[in-house]
Amino acid sequence: MRHPLSGVAAFLAISLSACAAPAASTPTPAAPAPASPTASVTTPATTATAPPAASETAAAPSAPSPIVLGADLPSSSSEKGFGEAEPREVDFGNHPTTILRNVVWDSWGGENATGTGEAIWVGPGQSTAEGSWEPTVIRAWGIGTCPQAPDRQAYTMIQWDFERVEEGEQPTPFDLCTGDSVIA
Repeated sequence: MRHPLSGVAAFLAISLSACAAPAASTPTPAAPAPASPTASVTTPATTATAPPAASETAAAPSAPSPIVLGADLPSSSSEKGFGEAEPREVDFGNHPTTILRNVVWDSWGGENATGTGEAIWVGPGQSTAEGSWEPTVIRAWGIGTCPQAPDRQAYTMIQWDFERVEEGEQPTPFDLCTGDSVIA
């Protein structure tokens, strides 16, 4: 008497041999039916490759952090643009003539960052309140780190010059780590 699973075993053997490596020039005969009702069907072992453990994977190199403009100023809580890459506005937070707006950077990341924007120009004999927004050329330089952000590369100096004016207040360079003007 044949075991009821003997047909299944033959079918599995044929099916699995079809999925295995390419057949030789002659077909492989089916395996004989098991002799005992408790015999099990043997199938080829499947080899699976588990993903490597986290400790085995090499960390992908991360892109270097972008150079930023200075760092948060210790003397002001209202500054803008500090600690940012290519800020559109720079505001030292303590005087209207230390605001740059509508900034467009032409270059960033090299030895010098250059751009254009607008700043308040105060003409000869005018008060700050009489100043007007004028086009300006901006340059940041001195790549280094600020004490309050030692892990970030930053431009540490900035200066802007008005394009169309020759007299009046022309800003001196500013230290982007302290917010102080630097007398050259």
